[in-house]
Amino acid sequence: MRRSKRVGIFSAGAVVVLFAAAVGIWRWSVYAQHQQTVAEYQKWMAAAIQGIHSNQLGNALKDVRKAAQYEKTGVILTMERVLEKTERRGLKLSAGTSPAEPLTVDGGKVVQGKYDIVQLAASANNFQKFGNNIMNTLDFQAFVDREPIGATVYALVILPNGAQRTVKTTVVPLPSGSIGFTGQYTNQRYGVSVNLPTLATGAISYGWIPSARPTDGDGRAFTDPLNPHITVVAYGSNNVMSQSPGVSIPPSAHILRNVQIGNYPAIIYTNIQSAQNISVFDESVVAGASNLQSSNEVDVAVPQLLLPQWQPIVSTIIDSFKPGNLSQAY
Repeated sequence: MRRSKRVGIFSAGAVVVLFAAAVGIWRWSVYAQHQQTVAEYQKWMAAAIQGIHSNQLGNALKDVRKAAQYEKTGVILTMERVLEKTERRGLKLSAGTSPAEPLTVDGGKVVQGKYDIVQLAASANNFQKFGNNIMNTLDFQAFVDREPIGATVYALVILPNGAQRTVKTTVVPLPSGSIGFTGQYTNQRYGVSVNLPTLATGAISYGWIPSARPTDGDGRAFTDPLNPHITVVAYGSNNVMSQSPGVSIPPSAHILRNVQIGNYPAIIYTNIQSAQNISVFDESVVAGASNLQSSNEVDVAVPQLLLPQWQPIVSTIIDSFKPGNLSQAY
């Protein structure tokens, strides 16, 4: 009986030892897997950052998605959102079409060969609507970016001899480019201009996403790709009623100050509105007068909760405002 009892005690102890060893092996395995996951995440994260710094955004997006397979951190998800929303597109001439030089967009700038791009359209017939309406670089890029990969786009070009030719192109993804739009935007119709600063989050510096160009060309809206409630709008309008711009300022607005910008009087004011149940702070500057033919305005909108960190940026944008020639209508 004692021998049997000893065997039972020995067996139980052995089980405990084996169980402890198994737990240790399992813990080591989990730790090793975790270390491997961390290493893979860091590898693809580093590759993505390098791709961003070298403007290889297509490759950077692929690397970000690979990193996300190992760990979906807030930084990775933010990087993925920025890169997805700002992926560049370009145009490639169809085979056998002249002029023979590539028609592409690189970093938001038109790469022009021995010809000039005048206009773009989704079909050759649409050129009749526009006439010879020369597009600026921003208009060109915004048009291309909103077309899907593989879509057909027609480009009206002017050859060195002055002749116009319509060429057929295909929208293709670009291996490199810049994230969003930064720098000075000038409206081609009214002349209003504003400087859009570079934004940043974590390892990424990025720019603003321009809205589609309105058919009347009166202005453009720019949005922070990470927050649709953060916008900058620059536009002009004709003063057909010979009114002061102050007439259109909302009654709830607060006038900060009256200023002189160049040759024109201007008003800087703030207002708070509600958008999708979010309180949004607006700061605006409008230039014009009842005896002038047109007016220009820039509005900057930021969620009120983010205002403390955004106020310096808002002020910088407002201060960069320059009106066009307000003595004439357009």
